[in-house]
Amino acid sequence: MSWSPYCVALFAAVLAGAGCAVAQAPSAAPAGGSADTEAAVILILDASGSMKGRVQGRTKWDVARETVGKVLNELPPDREIGLMAYGHKGGKCNDIELLTPPAKGAGPAIIQRIGSLQPRGETPLTESVRQAAKALKYQDKPATVVIVTDGIESCKGDPCALARDLATDGIDFTAHVIGFGLSEKEGAAVACLAQNTGGLYIAANDADQLKDALQKTVVEAPVDVPDPQPKPAPPPVPAPAPAPVVAPPPSPPAAKPSLFSAEFKNGVDLSKWEIVNENKSRYGVMDGRWVVAGTRNGMLDNPKKENLLLAKTEVPQGDFDLVAEFTATMGEGTSHVSIGIYRDEKNFVEAGFWRDATYNTLDLGVRRLADGQATEQRSSVGAIGPWHRKADAGSPTMKHIDAQGVRLTLSRRGIKVFAALEYLGNPPRDGEYKGPVASKEVSIFGLEGRLAFKAGVWGCTFDFQPCGENIVRLDKVELRTP
Repeated sequence: MSWSPYCVALFAAVLAGAGCAVAQAPSAAPAGGSADTEAAVILILDASGSMKGRVQGRTKWDVARETVGKVLNELPPDREIGLMAYGHKGGKCNDIELLTPPAKGAGPAIIQRIGSLQPRGETPLTESVRQAAKALKYQDKPATVVIVTDGIESCKGDPCALARDLATDGIDFTAHVIGFGLSEKEGAAVACLAQNTGGLYIAANDADQLKDALQKTVVEAPVDVPDPQPKPAPPPVPAPAPAPVVAPPPSPPAAKPSLFSAEFKNGVDLSKWEIVNENKSRYGVMDGRWVVAGTRNGMLDNPKKENLLLAKTEVPQGDFDLVAEFTATMGEGTSHVSIGIYRDEKNFVEAGFWRDATYNTLDLGVRRLADGQATEQRSSVGAIGPWHRKADAGSPTMKHIDAQGVRLTLSRRGIKVFAALEYLGNPPRDGEYKGPVASKEVSIFGLEGRLAFKAGVWGCTFDFQPCGENIVRLDKVELRTP
């Protein structure tokens, strides 16, 4: 397969969805250089758990999602592009999905789908490229796949062999690979996908490099290289066609709009939060994150609770998902983290995540207090280790919570409220954890109060009891519509 010099110079244009025209024999090429000669593109986004890793204080996933979104917003409407992702369901090596089939003017739809994804699972790089090639009908027409990945194959596939097969069997198949934060050794392991299909491998090691590459794409992608025998008539012909294609996509509302969002990179934003019963000796900022060392009197219904975070805005009525992402060193056997809607210590609803050293389990639950009367649904998320073994820092599950963290959610649907929990990154393999877990529901007819976050210990009732610490590093709290 041969490439025009123009195509090689504009590799970044492919990431933006610009299918670069492959050089063809003069007898096969249309005289006017129609857009039909451009290969359809599928952008494959790595949504594996490793995309939770950070680049300059932000997750690689947030950087990639934001930057790709900016580029797609400025795509020419006649570009045929689709979206595939892997790892976003938190499953194993079959976690691959074509989210948006290739189509002209699909940029806004792709941006909307990307906004609903979260990085969770494995890296089935080889199989995702195989499926994308089939979706593009690579044996019948030119096809281009662009992979944005921060990891190498983790599902026993052979990307180099696959690339050779696709190049041999396809009409004009090309794969481009963007290694986002890969080491030199890791980059070499995936670069063969590009090299064996005549594509390019580009390394992007930080947000600025990725942004600069995509800015060049936006500027250069719309420019067409003149044909040897240009005809004045063809350029005006496609101009009317994009108009009806561009207009409809912006009209759909964005998915899951955020009603409230707060990050804790540099501590608590006091314009958004109030710290109730503040004890400054037990919280601070470490490594750019807000850290609280919760201890005794840690529950929402305890009048002595310390460092309760209360948002300064009321929670609106209607369905919602209230989400908190954090890591925790749950050193005390009765460590507890909760997020909820709080009016006072006798009236609130919370999603709670507990460590129970008595039964050596991690528990999830939803608890509602109305005038001091409690209703609770509680279930085990999974065993920490062998029965009656102390759940210390050596447990793989506890190491995961400490290093990669969890996402705790309180959800309301009508009069029903329930809690959900999932491990971020690559879930630990020990214990009984099988994936995201949801609690049973409790009914609630009236729900008034402010968004609340609390970390502490639910044991240590008496002051003379020795009490350990529950150290929680809070990353993000968000309230959004389902």
